[in-house]
Amino acid sequence: SDSLGWPKTQYPNVRLSWGESPILSLPHHIGIINKGAPLFKALVLYIEHRFYGDSIPFGNIDEALADIEARGCLTSAQALMDFAEIIQTTKKNFLHKNSPIIVIGCSYSGMLAAWFRLKFPHITIGALASSAPNFYFDMDRKWDNEYCDVVSKDYKVILVHNENIIAYLNNLFKTCSPILSIKALNSSLMSMYWYAAQYNGRYNGEINQVCDEIVRASDNDILG
Repeated sequence: SDSLGWPKTQYPNVRLSWGESPILSLPHHIGIINKGAPLFKALVLYIEHRFYGDSIPFGNIDEALADIEARGCLTSAQALMDFAEIIQTTKKNFLHKNSPIIVIGCSYSGMLAAWFRLKFPHITIGALASSAPNFYFDMDRKWDNEYCDVVSKDYKVILVHNENIIAYLNNLFKTCSPILSIKALNSSLMSMYWYAAQYNGRYNGEINQVCDEIVRASDNDILG
């Protein structure tokens, strides 16, 4: 409403971003949008994906996902319909009727941006889909750890699974707190490699830094 201080003539454009996580402080960290929007006097609209943040049915994600009917409402297609409704309502209430709209996202939200442009070409004039693997899916084969397969190509690192060397692994990887199982160590390393491969230094180490540590290791064995 106008009480929010958004007069209809002030924002001739709209920029959007969304993802599969609560919004929280995310809008403050997306540089390309926050830096670019003022140049175009654009209204920046962040839409929280259904089932994340405050939109979880029953107020609890475990209960929501345990309910078959509720779980069936968590689809990309339905999320796109949400976005269309919110965008059109926002435009009607706050913007000029001819205000151009561009949808923006990265990773999964980038896929949503691309799909939104294809499904609703009359609503947006374009989409910026960064790191969006829209063409990765192969409908003729079963999906099984495809993301892990892609990430592994960045590293080619082999982990030895031996339940008797937990203490050795804790010392080798200099863990901040004791790792109690191979599974826990594997999970920790997977997260590190995933983030480095996907964001390459934005949230933790870059791929080259990770590889440099591996190369500098004094151990001759692969695990070292």
